[in-house]
Amino acid sequence: MQFLKFIITLAITIGLTWLLLTPNPLGTESVPPMGNVINPFTGFWKNAVPIRIDSDKLERLSGLSYPATVVFDERMVPHIFAEDARDAMYLQGYVTAQNRLWQMDMTSRYTAGRLAEVLGPNMVDVDKLQRRRGFTKAAQATVENWKTCNPEYSYLEAFTDGVNAYIADLKPADYPIEFKLLNYAPEPWSPYKSALVAKSMDQSLSMRSDDVFATNALKAFGASTFAFLYPERNPKTIPVIPAGTEWGKPDTAAFDIPADLPQTYEGFIPYEPMPNPPAHLGSNNWAVAGALTADGRAIVANDMHLGLRVPNLWFRARLRYIEPGAP
Repeated sequence: MQFLKFIITLAITIGLTWLLLTPNPLGTESVPPMGNVINPFTGFWKNAVPIRIDSDKLERLSGLSYPATVVFDERMVPHIFAEDARDAMYLQGYVTAQNRLWQMDMTSRYTAGRLAEVLGPNMVDVDKLQRRRGFTKAAQATVENWKTCNPEYSYLEAFTDGVNAYIADLKPADYPIEFKLLNYAPEPWSPYKSALVAKSMDQSLSMRSDDVFATNALKAFGASTFAFLYPERNPKTIPVIPAGTEWGKPDTAAFDIPADLPQTYEGFIPYEPMPNPPAHLGSNNWAVAGALTADGRAIVANDMHLGLRVPNLWFRARLRYIEPGAP
């Protein structure tokens, strides 16, 4: 009887172990092994402990060239005080990764078409669409262009070093909860991944796939009508309208739309339109000269038209450092 109990207990133990350590054990959906998530030593239990950011540790990081200070206010906004720009950017990279590592990783993966690697085959179509858009090539070209900009590119490298310093400090028990749930480890950061994040913003704010549509419209209407219906720029968009400008009456003359325009048109390029981002996204920005302000100081303002999300798009930080030659 005791032997039978032992066999049953052993079988249950082996079965549970297999169930918890096997990805997708039931063969229905792509599910990471849950054993890693509930591991009492490295699992989600470790993430239940309130985050405590050690400012003293930040100030002793080996990648710093000079002494620096990081102070977190009541809203956990980091205030970075450094002796030079490189150290400030290094610390910014470290604290940004400390707060937003998974968001950074997923944003770069989405732009590059690499979601299926960690989210499973349901993301393959999304990845294919992103790869069709050519963001990886665009990001690589952006990095090559950035390399010609100094000292700015060296600041990006310092930011990258700071992100990687944080990643190097992580043990599996310290991974953000999202990495544990999806059963993968964070990859090293690079300027290329920063460029992918920048391309993600390009996609959100200005990605439109109207080239084939415009080509078909040009074939249907002809060049003059197309230019009238879809002007390259709004001629009324002028930063400053000179005093005394007289606006003439609009030209209402008929234009050459074919009277017998067919429902289908020979020569059209067949295509499946790519989804466009919401049309309302974008931003307004403007400047006011000091001569026009109450206190005589110039104003540069920006009004961001971006939706709220969790975590939010921006990571707020204050950087203060000494610039050579600056008072």
